[in-house]
Amino acid sequence: MYKDNRDKPIKKANVENDIPEPVTPDSRLLTLILMAIEDETAEAIKYKTLSESAPDQHARDIFRQIYLDESRHKRLFERIYTSIAGSPPPEIPIPQLPILEYSEQLRINVLDELGEARFYRDIFLLLENLDYAKLVDTIINDEQNHAVLNNYLSIGLL
Repeated sequence: MYKDNRDKPIKKANVENDIPEPVTPDSRLLTLILMAIEDETAEAIKYKTLSESAPDQHARDIFRQIYLDESRHKRLFERIYTSIAGSPPPEIPIPQLPILEYSEQLRINVLDELGEARFYRDIFLLLENLDYAKLVDTIINDEQNHAVLNNYLSIGLL
């Protein structure tokens, strides 16, 4: 979403009739933040599992640090959501993650982390509070670093 479009109402289809009703920027932002909380919940679970099952201690240590980062990101997004909405976010169900072969999981992790960084830029652009924007910018940088670390671990498999 472009910064210039921030103040224009977003339209969504109404299920009962086809007349679009405006969606406030805060509503869109809260929806995106909830999606981010879901992503971070799934990522934390995935990296916790990898930190316990990786083939060597070096990889387990890296996954443990990423797990801690993802858990912190979840808490930060929950804090931002609560501040904007005035109430805590709804409980996020624990996702069931597929079990993949280690090298395939590393490849998927790189793509997931880069995708999250791109997605979080949309949240960043909707935030009017500069303190929250700085937090999301830090999260974006962390996600890019996680992609690099997963790529580093996958190179060790070659």
